[in-house]
Amino acid sequence: MVTHINVPLLSASTYPDVLLKATPDWLNFLVVAMLFGMQINLRLERHGEVARQLAGEGRRDRALLALKKQKLSEKQLAQLHTLIMNVEETVRLARDEVCDVG
Repeated sequence: MVTHINVPLLSASTYPDVLLKATPDWLNFLVVAMLFGMQINLRLERHGEVARQLAGEGRRDRALLALKKQKLSEKQLAQLHTLIMNVEETVRLARDEVCDVG
């Protein structure tokens, strides 16, 4: 039975090193998230165009399906923006903490 687990504590001298090592991961995440956001925006435009075209052809049921897909894409984009804001806030707080400690 394990009664104690050694977990290294981050001191003022090691914390900036850990933060700098993690920064490329954050930057990579933000780049990928922004590219995904661009894809969602393109999907939004396409769903709107398809819905208009189908409605013009009298295919109302298919047009409604395209609008539902557009609504889903809008929700995905909103969730992505929230996630990006949360990551940016986490990075800002971590950097502020490093400045306060160091």
